[in-house]
Amino acid sequence: MPTRNLKSEIRNPKQSQNSKKATFKMLMTKLPNWGASQNWADFDTLPGAMRKTRQTTVRQKTRTSMKNSISPSHTAAGGRLLAALALSLLLVPATVLAQANLLINGDFNTPAGTGMPDGWNNWSWPDWNNAWVDRNGPAGSAFDGTPYMQAGNGNGGNYSVGFYQTVAAAGGLTYALSVECGAQAWWRPEAEMRLIFEDAGGATLAQQVLVTVDPNSWTAYDQGQPWAAFTVSGLAPDNTAQIKAEFVMNGGAVGAWGGGTVWFDNASLQVVPEPGTFGLLLLGLGGLCCRRACRA
Repeated sequence: MPTRNLKSEIRNPKQSQNSKKATFKMLMTKLPNWGASQNWADFDTLPGAMRKTRQTTVRQKTRTSMKNSISPSHTAAGGRLLAALALSLLLVPATVLAQANLLINGDFNTPAGTGMPDGWNNWSWPDWNNAWVDRNGPAGSAFDGTPYMQAGNGNGGNYSVGFYQTVAAAGGLTYALSVECGAQAWWRPEAEMRLIFEDAGGATLAQQVLVTVDPNSWTAYDQGQPWAAFTVSGLAPDNTAQIKAEFVMNGGAVGAWGGGTVWFDNASLQVVPEPGTFGLLLLGLGGLCCRRACRA
């Protein structure tokens, strides 16, 4: 049986002498029956069975080398990065990862003065007799030391007052309206925040209402309520073209007794990301972290 020349089996025909010597030494350890006295120059005259063993050995060594290139430390580092990323996403509230505030002048700080802030409109029912919606209430009542909105009346009847802002919106998205709210220790008012979904003509399609000052929880008149954070959210119907963010002092609510003053500050309207968004973000960034760790 003619002897095949192993030079034709070497992938790189320009393989250096040192490389061939290294391969030959590897074969010596894998083929003890061939004899330790063989000269490396006899490498080209290996029998067919030995050449086949050589090919298998090279393939195994290549696989082992590739496997070892991802060391346990790299794998552990990638795992730690992925775990940290997952934990951070779980701990971050959806409102933090949402879009920017859609409301104009949501902190009610501009312009200077005590009138209505830029971007907002007010109303009163049935009239403006001894009713108010403006900024800067009693000294020392501010939530964060900046101007805030106050809405109330001194009639002791069913007067209701409020203020609102309308912004563009789209159906199929979830929106969250947030605000800080409190009440002066005077009379027994009720306060509400309203997330109203409207079509292009201004007709109401749906709304979410949250009571932020509940007079039924008071045990006496002139009790008041300290500042607290409130959020209401809702899914916009398909035909939604705009959202009305509205804040109200409702003198005619059940349990309320006419007059009183409620406070609002730091209003925010945001789009809430879908749950799938977090999953895609986790998978994408997690894969990137593991890839970089493996290359380190």
